[in-house]
Amino acid sequence: MYLLDCATILGFLVLTWSVLVFVLREASNLSSSVVVKIIMEVSAGLAGVFATAALVAVLVHLKKNRESLYREDLSHLTHSKKE
Repeated sequence: MYLLDCATILGFLVLTWSVLVFVLREASNLSSSVVVKIIMEVSAGLAGVFATAALVAVLVHLKKNRESLYREDLSHLTHSKKE
């Protein structure tokens, strides 16, 4: 369960950056101003950095509290194997 959660978070991270890059490319085609393009790039970069930091914080939280978060799942697995 833990590995599935980590893989899901990493998938969201890849998806987030993919969407940011796609939107940035499409939006930069709409503007001819260099200043506007720089502002869009900085904004997209900041959004990506903050989203990455948030997802890494979730990964760290999962790792630190792994036992307490997954205790119930583990107990259900052991009970189902005994039956």
